[in-house]
Amino acid sequence: MGLASLLNALDWDHLRAEVERESRARIVLIGARGAGKSTLLQWLNGLIPPETCPTDTRGEAPPVMNLGLFTVIDVETPKPSDPMNPSDALRFELENADLVVWVLDGAVGVRGWEHEWIGRVRALGKPILIALNKLDAPSASVNLEGWRRRLGCSVIAITARTGANVLEDLLPRIADTSPQLATALGREIAQWRKPAAARVMRRAEMLSGLAGLEPVPLLDIPFQIFLQLQMVLRIAAIYGQPLNDRYSREMIATMVGSVVLRYAGQQLVKVIPLAGWLASGALAASGTWIIGQLAIEYFENGRRGLLDPKGFRKPFGSAEDHNE
Repeated sequence: MGLASLLNALDWDHLRAEVERESRARIVLIGARGAGKSTLLQWLNGLIPPETCPTDTRGEAPPVMNLGLFTVIDVETPKPSDPMNPSDALRFELENADLVVWVLDGAVGVRGWEHEWIGRVRALGKPILIALNKLDAPSASVNLEGWRRRLGCSVIAITARTGANVLEDLLPRIADTSPQLATALGREIAQWRKPAAARVMRRAEMLSGLAGLEPVPLLDIPFQIFLQLQMVLRIAAIYGQPLNDRYSREMIATMVGSVVLRYAGQQLVKVIPLAGWLASGALAASGTWIIGQLAIEYFENGRRGLLDPKGFRKPFGSAEDHNE
């Protein structure tokens, strides 16, 4: 009854609004025309198989293309010292971006005007990464440390045409630079859903463990449940499954209830100074891990099947459940 009251007392609308805001994040892919921005975006979105991704063409295209999570910007001017008009679409997109990824043509190298443009983007105060593209080109330079020193940014070497190092290096670095982007990236890029969900789970696990270190019994439980609910809502958003009805609350309550004995044990060990507090943190983290694994399994299976607190598989969504 106490757990049910606590769940009902939470501001579900605020929780959902926060997760929805994360799902509407914006990443700007910017660089010179022909650097590989469109090819990278096509590979990420799975629009064409990686082995058939074309190289960039230099045909006519809008200089700013807003495509949901990603905005693609072509920069061609050799005069970056010219001020940007506050009403320009380019400036608007940069100022409202959660992260800027400058795609650099590794076969050409960085030109002086590109170096100045990167400096201008950094001056906006936005997180920025450099994706050094076209590693497969004979003239490509892979001296990453030299590039980092020269540009003052993190540099990730990729080949957008084949997808080399995109999933392994670029997306993890994006999520490391701006952790709130994991939800949007997982939702947008199907092949990266499970890694994104795992990242969300690990972050919640760490924060729950820190909350569990609190020495006063019961004081940390509301914080833990809040973090765990946030985690489940984020995982649901990654899999494109909004949780906004009463049945969804019951599903989350079942997940949280599956670790209720851990809550009890965690509060009991707090009476032991130091060692008990450390054990409490470990129990809090492991309880969050269990809930995260249940959520990932549940959404991986298309919202079918969930391990109930007794350990047997109960089919969620059955007529039995709805009748209850």
